[in-house]
Amino acid sequence: EYKIIIEKYDEKLEELGFVDYDDLLVEFNQTLGPDPKEDQHRHDARQFGYLLVDEVQDTNNLQYEIIKKLSARLCVIGDPLQSIYGFRGASPDIFRQFKVD
Repeated sequence: EYKIIIEKYDEKLEELGFVDYDDLLVEFNQTLGPDPKEDQHRHDARQFGYLLVDEVQDTNNLQYEIIKKLSARLCVIGDPLQSIYGFRGASPDIFRQFKVD
């Protein structure tokens, strides 16, 4: 049942030439490339100088990959006990992963 709804949603997006938020994230991540250590990524990160991520506990794995690719100097703010977007793949474990990475 849900599969039919998702298929129709995707068909309509394609028909209209639209993308949704998740598609934008995927496309942006692909634009950045697969390896955050490539020269282009270091250049992109230097363009921003600093990257501030608020409510980092609400990021998902894809958003985390983008953040890692853009971060020359990174500041994250959040509370892993207040993660509310689990239905979109957010996890407080991502917050903790910043310390490891």
